[in-house]
Amino acid sequence: MIHVRLHLKHRFFFGILALVAFLVVAVAPGEATGIGIQTTPEQLVPFEAEASVPPAAPTLCVQTIAKKNSKLHLKIQMPPETPWLSTDFPVVEGKVLLDIETPIPETGKWILKPMLPIRGDYSIPVTVCDGTSSIRTADIKLHVNENPSKYRYFAGLATLLIVIGLIGGWVIGGRQQIDPGQIVPRKVEMLLTAAVLVAICSMLALAVAAEINIHQNCGHDAGNEEVTARAAEDANYRLSVSGEGKTAVGNLSSFSVQAVDLRTMKPAAELPIHVDVLQLEEGFPVLSFTGIADVAGKVSWKQSFFDGAPHRIEAQIDQGRFPGLHSWKTVSVEAIHPSLSRRLTTFAYMIMFLLMGMLVGLLIKERTRLAGALEL
Repeated sequence: MIHVRLHLKHRFFFGILALVAFLVVAVAPGEATGIGIQTTPEQLVPFEAEASVPPAAPTLCVQTIAKKNSKLHLKIQMPPETPWLSTDFPVVEGKVLLDIETPIPETGKWILKPMLPIRGDYSIPVTVCDGTSSIRTADIKLHVNENPSKYRYFAGLATLLIVIGLIGGWVIGGRQQIDPGQIVPRKVEMLLTAAVLVAICSMLALAVAAEINIHQNCGHDAGNEEVTARAAEDANYRLSVSGEGKTAVGNLSSFSVQAVDLRTMKPAAELPIHVDVLQLEEGFPVLSFTGIADVAGKVSWKQSFFDGAPHRIEAQIDQGRFPGLHSWKTVSVEAIHPSLSRRLTTFAYMIMFLLMGMLVGLLIKERTRLAGALEL
């Protein structure tokens, strides 16, 4: 009898271990498939355009099992569109930030530095391929927190609107005398008139700013019809950058770097090439990685831009401490303004805080009036 009980306990114990192992495999797909991503820093925040110091892109280190002639296919899918409070760049929500395939280094580690523009949960499907067949796959989730400064700005704006509504509710509240021929009391009329004037001035300012930005972008595009690019070569290699010269925010654009061995006049395969993508107006990096040229001597990728400004793609042969060939190409990125629904959602939030303050002001005024009446 004792032996039977011990046997049942062992079976129960091993059953628990099997269940835990199953949960670990289900919850951590990166570890279960031999693919993982380590981030530096661990706590990620999105790009902040108002930062006084130029922001630095986080480092993503992809770790997997390297085999000869194996390739890594990685895609960074940005967080989906949210119906609530918009992000800094609502146009790129749900879009693909980066799509790249590159041979895996012998160490099994591949490092890239993409600028993450918005908060939310990024989906990063990773596939390790051996020729045309897939060896292992993983869909890794990467959470990006909101910048703390955004919460402070939002709280400050909400507080200001509530205070304005509170003052308005206090003015409107209580008994108001309506003169002959008036629909509403004089104080209420003055308050509503001021609110309408402020709303009209705000809408005019937004409309004028949008038109100025559109004309500036059109003028910039007209003055840069000739896309500038420069190929480089020495006694050993020729390096050139190609791809789309004009694109728009949120559009997935294709680019490639071609390396040719001038000694044999053949593609320079297995050559490490470092790529940097820079935003030229503010001078901050958008993307950085080192890829290994394939059998065609190319490093190819697709990416979308989140900032409507000119960018430059720089490519350099990675020769360790010594600078290698340096080639570059500029890309004109057209700005896309937020949709009307996004602007109306933001306006609805502002009206909501204003009405909350006004309701509180009305209640305080009414209670003050009733308290005064009871004392009399």
